[in-house]
Amino acid sequence: MKSINLKSLVEIYEHNKLTHCPKKQYFNFMGNEIKIVDIETLKNFIAEMLLAKVPVNFFNDFYFGYSIPQIGKEFDLLKFTNNSVLNIELKSKYTKNIQKQLIKNKYYLKFLNKEMHLYTYVAQDNTLWKLNNNDDLIQCNFQEIVKILEKIYFLITGQAGSGKTLLTYNIAKKSMESGLNVSIIHVGNLNNGHLILLNDFDWNIYAIKNWQTIFTMGSPDLIIIDEVQRMNNKNQFKEIISNISKNNSILIMSGDKAQTLGNNEGWAIDVSSVEKFELKGKVRTNKELANFIIVLLDLKRKHHVEISSQNINISFFDELKDAKQYIQTKTNYTYISYTPNTGLYSPLCNAHKYNFSEVGTSHQVVGQEFENVITILDPHFYYDENDMLKARKITHNPYSPLKMFFQQITRAINKLEIVVVKNIELYNRIMQIFE
Repeated sequence: MKSINLKSLVEIYEHNKLTHCPKKQYFNFMGNEIKIVDIETLKNFIAEMLLAKVPVNFFNDFYFGYSIPQIGKEFDLLKFTNNSVLNIELKSKYTKNIQKQLIKNKYYLKFLNKEMHLYTYVAQDNTLWKLNNNDDLIQCNFQEIVKILEKIYFLITGQAGSGKTLLTYNIAKKSMESGLNVSIIHVGNLNNGHLILLNDFDWNIYAIKNWQTIFTMGSPDLIIIDEVQRMNNKNQFKEIISNISKNNSILIMSGDKAQTLGNNEGWAIDVSSVEKFELKGKVRTNKELANFIIVLLDLKRKHHVEISSQNINISFFDELKDAKQYIQTKTNYTYISYTPNTGLYSPLCNAHKYNFSEVGTSHQVVGQEFENVITILDPHFYYDENDMLKARKITHNPYSPLKMFFQQITRAINKLEIVVVKNIELYNRIMQIFE
C-alpha cells in the first residue's frame, strides 16, 4: 500500500471524479479500495486544514484507508513519524460510536510503541474531536494537528568535511530570507565566524550555555542545534526539547558522532525520535588528505586506498621545546592545541603557549576549517596489536587525546603536518604508510 499526499488525491478526484477514469487501475496503483464518501469528507477536512495555514507538504506520507492484514482492521488516515503516529477518522456526521472507535484504534496502534494522536473529523459541522490520555472524547481546533505535524525533528549527519555546517547554516539563511524567526544554538563557545554573523549580520546565535535566552526573546519558528554530538548534559537537552515543543518550533540538529571529545558525548546523535539525513562523501577535504587520515587511524587500510605524500608532512623532534620552536616557524600553518584541564599542567596540552599560529583548542575549533593545519603527537600515542592508532589517557584530563587529535586533523582543507615528539617508534610506523 502506498502513502500519498492527501491534497493531490483530492485534486485527482476533483478532476476525474473517479467515475470517468479507470477506477480499477487507480485502486490497484494505490493498493486499496477508495470510497467516494470518504474522499468527499476528506475534501472538507483539507479545506479546514488549509484555513489553519497548513503548507502542502504537511499532507505528505498519509496512508488512506489502511487495513491491518489478517484482522481486517481499517483506519481512514494514518501518518507515521519515527516517534509518533497520527490517526484521523473521517465521518460525514457525528455518531455515538466515535469515542468507541478511537479507543479501539488506540488498542491496535499501541503495539507500535509510538506517541499516539487520535482524532475524528465530522464534515457535517466541520468539527474535530480527539481522544485524550484518559480516553475522553473532547472537541479541539484544527491548529492542534498543525502542531503535531510540526513536531518533526530533523538531524543532519555526516563525516568531517561532508558539509554539515555549510548546509545547516544555508538552511538558516534561506529560512531567515523567507521571513522565519531563526535561532542557532552552537554546542560550545562561539568562534570568530559566529561573532561576525552575530554582530555584522544580526543572526541569532547562542552558545549552549546561553540557550535559555532564546525563549526570553520570543518564540522562534526554527531552532538549529549545531554540533549536537557535543552535548553532554541530558537534562539540559530535555529542557531544550521541552521548550521547543511548548513554543511549537521546528528543530534541526546537525552533528557527527565521530567528532566527540568526551566519553559522555555522542548520545544525542542516537535520539530515535528524529528524521535522519546523512550526507555522503566530502566537500571540504582533498582526496590525498582524506585517504591519509583513514590509514593513519587504521594501518590495515593501507592497501585499500590510494596513498600520496602530497600535501602531507611528518616531522620528528626529541624535545618538545624544539617542536614548539619549529611550529612557530610554520607561519602558513594553523596550530590546533589539545584541550587542557583547567588549572593543571600537561606538556602536551600546554604546548600552545607562546605559539602565535594557535587558533584554539580541539574544543574551540569544532565546526571550523583551516587551509593548513599542524599538530603534535607525543608518547601518549601508539599503535596497538591490530594496527589501530590509540592514546593513553592524559593525567588529570577528562578528554580523550585520540578524539582531540581527530578533531584537529579533520579541520584541514589542503595541507596537514604532524610533528611527532619523543616517540620514534610511532614516527617510523607512520612513515611506513608511504612505503
